[in-house]
Amino acid sequence: MQHPTTHTGDAEAATGIAATLKDSTWDLHQQAESGELQKRLVKGELGKHEYAAHLGQLYLVHRTLENCLDAALCDQVKALNSEDLHHTGKLEADLAHLSTDPADVKPVPATESFTDWIEDTAKDNPTALIGVQYVLEGSTNGNGYIARKIGPALGLEEDGLRYLKSYGPAQRETWARFKSRLDTLDLSDDARERVVAAARRTFEGVRDINSELLEVLAGHKKPTGV
Repeated sequence: MQHPTTHTGDAEAATGIAATLKDSTWDLHQQAESGELQKRLVKGELGKHEYAAHLGQLYLVHRTLENCLDAALCDQVKALNSEDLHHTGKLEADLAHLSTDPADVKPVPATESFTDWIEDTAKDNPTALIGVQYVLEGSTNGNGYIARKIGPALGLEEDGLRYLKSYGPAQRETWARFKSRLDTLDLSDDARERVVAAARRTFEGVRDINSELLEVLAGHKKPTGV
């Protein structure tokens, strides 16, 4: 997961929820980018098996979130959610190209914990799903750079990189449009706090998933159900 690497701090007044989310999660954003798996991704140092395993965990997370977003009755979630922001299909295609059946993907314990939390949040506090979507959608900003590194290293061009290249040259425009829509949502102060808390939980979840996946790949841990 890679987010934009520029941060303006006080110069960026947190007038909208998008700016508030960026400022309120910056510490965890930096932690996520400094993880070992993330650094190896950016350097193009993952093998195909490791890369497929990484996409597999992302697939489980995105599938869970998108199912919850589609089922949500909350007006704010419905206003932000749209089919063009869904990534499950791209991840399924990438996994298939890498000879991995999505149905066979097993979650590492941190993934199971995080997806369970998403489902519980959808039932108890659906507005907070906006915070989860913000983090995962924001990660697409750095994915194109990762694709340019991991693609040549693994001999991949389009197939196998569909998720990382989700929006292609329209990436910046798509992210700007998402943030604009986010800032138009009518959120109470309490709802904003819950969205920020969910975004922070998402960064923590991704950090833990990436760390634990490396342990599983190294044989130090087993996926759930194995």
